[in-house]
Amino acid sequence: MKPLLLGVNLLAAATLLLWPVGLFLLLFLFDAPGSETSFWTQAVAASILLYPVPVVLGNVLFWRQRKRTTPGRLGLYTLVTLCGPGLVALAFLALELFCEGRTVCT
Repeated sequence: MKPLLLGVNLLAAATLLLWPVGLFLLLFLFDAPGSETSFWTQAVAASILLYPVPVVLGNVLFWRQRKRTTPGRLGLYTLVTLCGPGLVALAFLALELFCEGRTVCT
């Protein structure tokens, strides 16, 4: 169980290398007129901006406690790590469902 959790945490930490690209592309999310007032577009932007917070927090907790705690507790720390990618995916899914994939939603 510990090697699987270790791999998931390493993979999530590696995605932080791509986060600056997503941050740059975030500028183009608000290009369409009216997109800056759409709640779901703002939710996507917030999830991208806040992406590193749970990933870094979960990884720090995981790496500090990896030798001293149970696999169940390490699973909770990994769950904190996965909240970042989960929130981004959930925000994009909500944009797709409620706004039909458009950044301008009435």
